[in-house]
Amino acid sequence: MCYVMALVSWVLVMSRVALLILIDVTSFPAINAQYLAPAYFFLVCGAVFSCCAGMQLLMRPAGTGGDLGELPAAKHDRDSVVCDSHLRRSCK
Repeated sequence: MCYVMALVSWVLVMSRVALLILIDVTSFPAINAQYLAPAYFFLVCGAVFSCCAGMQLLMRPAGTGGDLGELPAAKHDRDSVVCDSHLRRSCK
């Protein structure tokens, strides 16, 4: 779950900085410490949550579920397989 919080923190930092750059270019000088203060907080949160997510991945026992690319194990049931008599000699 830490990876979600890390992603949210990084997205908040990038969106805050992007908005401040846009305001600075179009309206008034907006790049200063006062307006960037919330970005500093989420920058630290993003770094801490990223380390936490990395530790969770490293400490997880091998073979446990939760991988993003993991596919469910296929069940091989002989009764559910359609028997094609042209391709197989014996179907039981």
